[in-house]
Amino acid sequence: MSRIKISLSRKILMRKKAFATAFALTVFFTCACLNAKTSADVPDTESSAQSLSHKHRGAVLALARVPGTDSFFSAGQDGFLMLHNGNSGESWQLSNIPIRAIAVNPDRNSVAVYESDGFSINRISVWDWKAKKRIYAKRFRDSITAITWSAKGSWLIIGNTSIEGIAILDRNGNPEKRIRGASGIVSLGTTGASESSMVTFGPSGSIRYTDTSSGKERASYQAERDLANPVLYLNNMRIAGYRDGSVLEIDATSGRTITAFPATEPVMATDAADDKPAWFEQSDGDKWVLRLGHEKSAPFNLDDKSQIRAAISLADAFIIGSGNGNLYAIPKDSLRSTTIKPSRYSDNQILAIDDIVSDGSRVFLLSSGSIY
Repeated sequence: MSRIKISLSRKILMRKKAFATAFALTVFFTCACLNAKTSADVPDTESSAQSLSHKHRGAVLALARVPGTDSFFSAGQDGFLMLHNGNSGESWQLSNIPIRAIAVNPDRNSVAVYESDGFSINRISVWDWKAKKRIYAKRFRDSITAITWSAKGSWLIIGNTSIEGIAILDRNGNPEKRIRGASGIVSLGTTGASESSMVTFGPSGSIRYTDTSSGKERASYQAERDLANPVLYLNNMRIAGYRDGSVLEIDATSGRTITAFPATEPVMATDAADDKPAWFEQSDGDKWVLRLGHEKSAPFNLDDKSQIRAAISLADAFIIGSGNGNLYAIPKDSLRSTTIKPSRYSDNQILAIDDIVSDGSRVFLLSSGSIY
């Protein structure tokens, strides 16, 4: 019996050590550089010089840049929100259901996420990243189509599939009535720099400008309908979205279609400051290409053989999130190279906690069927 106890104690101790190495701190995880890539593997850009990241368990579903920086957040099927910042990273399990969208406040600390099981749960939660606490959470009956912070971070703009089409919340989660009447489904919404006006766009093709102090409509224009995954760029002067085999470029101040770029199921990667729409699309089986307007890169593969599920544009690189939970960097100047080799971030996977219990003096953690 004593041998069994000793063996069991050693096993538990080994599990605790393994868990501590893989998981670090339960809610807040900060670590230094592991498995650093060689200079030959890392793109020669500031953002891609990161040698540390954490592999998500399941697909990466959302990426968001921290305003004014080359740091970014990733989230996905595993319910983790991860900050990628230079040679360090922080990981925080916010949910036990997938996180499908991220919006980072201009204050670079408040982070809004959209959590959904794809059926009955549609929840927006806003988190204080530094304090590691939730500021508020709101449940919605309808699916969320977009989340964006206003230019100064005063309001969270939430596009959804309800009749009203939009909800606007202040920093504490209180409703703000900044638009009069029903907008219809809103899939894109943002404010100007002063927050005195707001532009919204949705499947109806209506581009609507609203005075945020009175809620009255300033102007509206009719554009192409049923654009998927619309994005604003060129300092809010252009809208791009996908429909019927083309990425359409639309003048946001008139609704006029400027250009139709032939495309195939694009994964948009366009930043607000970009002057052309950027996206990734499949080409020849499992190969992908980067598109920048009419320009097209050489075909490339992801070494995990999965799909590109999310992408964003940083100053000098594009970041890709894959269906297998990996993150990749592609330097922007590789668009005109004869070959492209995406640089995969190190895959230090974080274990998800399924349950926590204490007997008063000890804490027990359940993860993937194992107790630590």
